[in-house]
Formats: sequence, C-alpha cells, structure tokens
Amino acid sequence: IGGSNWFGRRSNTAVRFTGLFVANETGNHTFELAGDDVAELWLGEDENPVPRVVTAVTDADPTYARRIAQCPGATSSYASYAEQRGFAQLEAGQKYWMQAIVANGQTHSDIHMRVSVNGRALFTDAVPSQFLAKIDAWAPPVTVTAMGIPARVGHGCSRRGECDFNFLAEKTPVLLSISPTTLSGATSTITVTGTGFSTTASDNIVSVGGVKCATSTATATEIVCTTETAVPAGKHYVRVRVVGRGRATNSVAIS
Repeated sequence: IGGSNWFGRRSNTAVRFTGLFVANETGNHTFELAGDDVAELWLGEDENPVPRVVTAVTDADPTYARRIAQCPGATSSYASYAEQRGFAQLEAGQKYWMQAIVANGQTHSDIHMRVSVNGRALFTDAVPSQFLAKIDAWAPPVTVTAMGIPARVGHGCSRRGECDFNFLAEKTPVLLSISPTTLSGATSTITVTGTGFSTTASDNIVSVGGVKCATSTATATEIVCTTETAVPAGKHYVRVRVVGRGRATNSVAIS
C-alpha cells in the first residue's frame, strides 16, 4: 500500500483496497496506519467478507469486521494519533479479510501500513507479497450466511431468486454468560455458559479481544478456557465458534 496521484487524479479522491492478509505465524499482531488525508484499516475474523461497522476497536461485534486502525488526519508518522494502532490475535497460515481505505481532499494522497508480531517488526510501508492473497472474484448469484458460515444455494431456487430456508434455533450455539467479568494477570481462566456447545473441547474455539482462550473442558452448556496471553486493557467481546455449527449468538462483554 502506498502511492499518490491515484489514476491521474490528485484531489478529492477516495481509494479502497480489498484483499486477504495471510498470517505467517501465530501471535499478537500490531497493525499501524499512516496516511494523507484520512485512512482506515478493517480486518475480518477469517477470509470471508463481512460488513463493516464503525465501533471502537475493542468494542466490535464479532459478526462484523473490526476497524483495526484509523488515521483521522494527514500524517506520515505512525505515532500522531492513538487510533493509528490496533491489535489482533492471528493464527499462522490463516487468511483474514482486509480492507484499507484512504480519502484525500487536496493534492498528495497516500496510505502506509506496518505490522509487527509479538513485538517484532514484520514489514514497514510496503506489504510483501507473501502476506497477501487475492479474493476469488467469482461469487454465486445467491449466498446464504448462517451464523457467519456462508453456504451456496443449490438448484432449489426459482429464477426470481426466491428460496426457502429453515433456521433451527436448537442447532445454533448460544452464549449466555461468562465468569469472571473482569480479568487481570498474564493469563485468565474463564467459564462460558450457554447452549449448543460441543462436548469435544477442541471444537469450541473461544477468543477474548482477539486473544485465543484455550479450551480445557467442555459440556453442551459450559466451556472452561484459559487465555494464552494477557488480554489488552479495555472492554472486549467474548467470541465462541463451534466447529460444524458456527458462531454462538449473543455477545457478552468482559473487561
């Protein structure tokens, strides 16, 4: 990402870059953004495109992409605004939907990004090709998403796009509560209660503010997990995804 004079026009322009960010190692990634005039960086939970929602980075609903960083004013420095820096716990080999946006009023326009993982710099300004992947341009004419899991509609739909679907609440995981609601220390053990969880502990994928919470025990109504690292300060949503069933409904905050 970077450059100026987009498509031969320097003033009153806005450019949007959309693609996939490929994590090459597991860890806490720091994303930093700089630009001229205004720039934003959005990151999804996985490679599937999701709607954007303007919320605080630490207060994002898990069904939407997070605005991981933003540059509210023109600057070439990565340290002019607190909002220029955001964090995400990513897993090696996984692809994450990413979108960068820059809007310019007058003359020069650019956007720059640098990323570090576990405190070690990966790259600055130019994004190396090994960290990027293209999004398949083809998409089915009708797409259904159930609890964040996309499904292609078969031949049962009419030419007018009319389709019948059944949603079974009893098949959908539900997050009801968490304990404790306040965390401290390098790691924390959390008990998540709800319904529709898997009795196979590893099939329940839990994260808190982007930090993975390793599941130790699980029943259909309770998950016990321990965060692998300290959760950043602030308010966060606990996310639960059950393999084969999708994301749990409800969002419960923790601080």
